Amino acid sequence: MIFESGPWKEDLLSYRDKIIEYGSSKYFQNDDDDSDNAYSILEKSIFYSAFVIRKLVDCKTKLSDEADCYALKVEIFESKKYFDNMHHWISEDSHNWESSRRQTKQGTDVCNRLIHSVIFELTYNDDKSIEGFCVSSDENCDKCLYHVTMKDWLNYIDFISSDDISEFSAERTEKGIKYKKVRNKNLY
Repeated sequence: MIFESGPWKEDLLSYRDKIIEYGSSKYFQNDDDDSDNAYSILEKSIFYSAFVIRKLVDCKTKLSDEADCYALKVEIFESKKYFDNMHHWISEDSHNWESSRRQTKQGTDVCNRLIHSVIFELTYNDDKSIEGFCVSSDENCDKCLYHVTMKDWLNYIDFISSDDISEFSAERTEKGIKYKKVRNKNLY
């Protein structure tokens, strides 16, 4: 359980800042140590942000109901081959790249896929800046791959890090405790 969410939300903002800084094209113009270092920093910042978000949501009392249900747009590609911990690289023939579908998925679903990922790769714009990432978890790597834009991921981090509860209630039912958490509307 998290005692105080403020420091965790501050960490989220630091991961966001690293994603913005190291996602720029200047780090990926050449295939060298700078690009390897930037890739590692981005990878860690995305994974750590997913863990922090998931932990805050799982606490049930640190984020609003809106944050718990936040949805991300993802592009889904069907897998065409077998993946496991030894075979986890995306290639031209690994997925059906010509046929994708767009769906809205809960942010926590994307976090779970990152936390339990077998496949993770950054995607790039034409100028070599980071466009987004592809991810698939151990439970679904043989089925599909999610593509999430970095813009959408950063918006999710912003939403979670700025979330503030102005009203809270808890009701004990036969099925357990039902929480109601209202987002502070004065933040915007």
